[in-house]
Amino acid sequence: MTDETVDPWLQSILSMEVREVVGGVPCLLPDLDPTHGGYTALREENKRQKPVTDEEVEEYLHHMLVPTCGNLFHGVKLKDDYPIPDFPKLPGGAVLDVGCNWGRWTVAGALAGHKMVGVDVHLRSLLVAQRLAEKLVPDNMPLFVLADARSLPFREGVFDGAASYSVIQHFSRSNAAIIAGEIGRVLKPGGKSAIQMPNKHGLKAMLVGAGRRGEGSEFDVRYYAVEELVAMFEAGIGPSGWGVDCFFGLNVQARDKRFVPASKRWIIDTADAFLRASKAIPPLRRVADSVWIYSAKDQRAA
Repeated sequence: MTDETVDPWLQSILSMEVREVVGGVPCLLPDLDPTHGGYTALREENKRQKPVTDEEVEEYLHHMLVPTCGNLFHGVKLKDDYPIPDFPKLPGGAVLDVGCNWGRWTVAGALAGHKMVGVDVHLRSLLVAQRLAEKLVPDNMPLFVLADARSLPFREGVFDGAASYSVIQHFSRSNAAIIAGEIGRVLKPGGKSAIQMPNKHGLKAMLVGAGRRGEGSEFDVRYYAVEELVAMFEAGIGPSGWGVDCFFGLNVQARDKRFVPASKRWIIDTADAFLRASKAIPPLRRVADSVWIYSAKDQRAA
């Protein structure tokens, strides 16, 4: 297919020519060094991918629920109800979801009223995301692009906001810094971002020794001190601060309680109690396992 099938607004913000479109998704994955062993196989799979059916959407979600939503979702099967999160507060307008996978955060952004664009390196996940979005937010349909976060295929300064959840933590520190810079590049002056990352001094991270692990390899989660995170995103985007996401894991949210088995709900209740306590006892914030890094691009940026 040619770029004639690409949404006109999306076409206007792209920085490169579209030569292939699959199921409405522009394929703009650059030729970069693989980030982990499965990356090359993923690119080969993308070449064979076709639009997905409803049955394939259900199959994909069953396979990806734990990797994208956390270990509390072991054994959970979804049926016409999905763990769509509460989207972080970002400026109204066009917002980029970096590493969107099956699109739950992209859908959340659309429900919050943003014009969403989701990017991921896995074409199948994008086609699933698109089909779910057609079902869940047909009146504010997000757009999806096959792309690598290390080289976003957008012109400079085209997004009002950017978000990413449980993605950048899987990259090496050098690649994470590159991604932060790419997010900064595509944000408008005054644009803001909200990026979730793991805290090496989190309660669970310290308990299991995760925060003491080295750089890691392949698709490992990399743990950072909060000060490291603020410095990295400040360098890539602009003035940054942080806030608590959750305790006792990287995606332990009260909103998901209805989905998880009853035997695991005490974990969510305990994490939520710590979250509420951290608002009254500021030192508790330091031991949150998952944090948000909030950044703003300098208004004076050209």
